[in-house]
Amino acid sequence: MSNDKHIIERFERMFELVSREEFLDRKLIGGNIPFYIFDYKIESEQVVDEQVIALHKRLKAEGIPTQVVDLFDLCCTVIDSHFGLQKFIALESKFPSEKFLSRLRSTIDIDSRFIPAIQAEFGQGETKILLIKGVSKVYPMIRANELLNHLTDALESISTIVFYPGTYKGRQLTLFDRIPDQKYYRAHPIDELKI
Repeated sequence: MSNDKHIIERFERMFELVSREEFLDRKLIGGNIPFYIFDYKIESEQVVDEQVIALHKRLKAEGIPTQVVDLFDLCCTVIDSHFGLQKFIALESKFPSEKFLSRLRSTIDIDSRFIPAIQAEFGQGETKILLIKGVSKVYPMIRANELLNHLTDALESISTIVFYPGTYKGRQLTLFDRIPDQKYYRAHPIDELKI
C-alpha cells in the first residue's frame, strides 16, 4: 500500500472519530486537555496538507465549527504586523544565519505575539476543532514542543489536532524522524483513540 493511500485512510478514520459527539465532549480522553497529534513522514507533507483542507471542509459541512492554522502563514502575519515582512526579508542578507534566526525568533516571540495571535484569530467564538499544520515550515523558528506547551495553556477548551512531520511515540517528539525534541506528555496520538 502506498504511503499516500495509507495517509488518506488515516484521515478517513480521523473524520469518523472527530465528528462524533464523544470526541467533541472529550469523553474519549476522560476530560483531559483535548490535544492530539497526527504524525506522518515528511515525504507525505503535500498529501497531508491537502487532506487537512478536505477534513476542514467535511467537518464544516457537518456543522462542526472548525478552523485551520497554517503556522508559516501566521508567522508571516506576525512579522509583518510587528516589523514589516519585506523589511525583515531584506535583513536576512545583512546578518549571519544564527543572528538572523535569533532576531526572527524575537520578532515572532511565541509568548507575547504568536500565541496571542492564534488566540485572537482562532480561539474565539464557536470553534470546536482547530487543525494546525505547517510545523515543518516554521522549524527552527518555532519548535514543536515549545508550541505545544504554550498552546495547551492557551486553548485548553478547543479540540486541537497538530499535524506533525515526524514521530510521536512514547510521548517523544522526533521531527523529520531525525531531530529529537523534548518529551511532551499532554497530547494524545489521534490514531490511538478508539470510538
